[in-house]
Amino acid sequence: MIVLSLFIYDCNDSKKNEENYGLPEHRIDSLSVVINPSKFDNWKSLLEKIDNIVCNDSIPKLVIKSNNRIKNIYLGNPCWLKYACILIKQKNVIEIYNDSVIKMNEFFPIDSLENILYRDFHNNGRNENLLQSPEKLLFQISYDQQSLENLERQLNDLVEKFEKISKNRNINIWFNERLTEIETPPPPSENKTF
Repeated sequence: MIVLSLFIYDCNDSKKNEENYGLPEHRIDSLSVVINPSKFDNWKSLLEKIDNIVCNDSIPKLVIKSNNRIKNIYLGNPCWLKYACILIKQKNVIEIYNDSVIKMNEFFPIDSLENILYRDFHNNGRNENLLQSPEKLLFQISYDQQSLENLERQLNDLVEKFEKISKNRNINIWFNERLTEIETPPPPSENKTF
């Protein structure tokens, strides 16, 4: 009887330390699929798995355990098979690329994330180059094809800073491939003949 009550206490205690980040109100956790980034060789294979999950009407979830806390981080990636294009104003996006933060195509070191987040979050539309409103904030995370060893640490840091500044856990995170600007090709030479 004592063993059973200890087991029940332990299960209840672990539930108290579980926190959800990014779970939409209209969705339930039973639709989530847990992803362990350390099981993937590279960023592209992780993105393919995420695409597969969201295109099957499920929610990708990463579980981070730190300091006796369990953080469930739900990704908001869309299924690109259902959408040809989604228009997103870049002023509403904070991008984390490898160990850099990118805001409006300007690169900053990763340790400036909290300052950028604070500035954007408290803008409330005053500066037209910053976030319009906190509800529209989108974090886009991308990596080169390098190791994903910093991903968990960066996600943990991101959700903690977001919660500290926003006072909530309604964070919108997408994992994606970093798209660089395409250089415009030079105009054709007028002297060429076919």
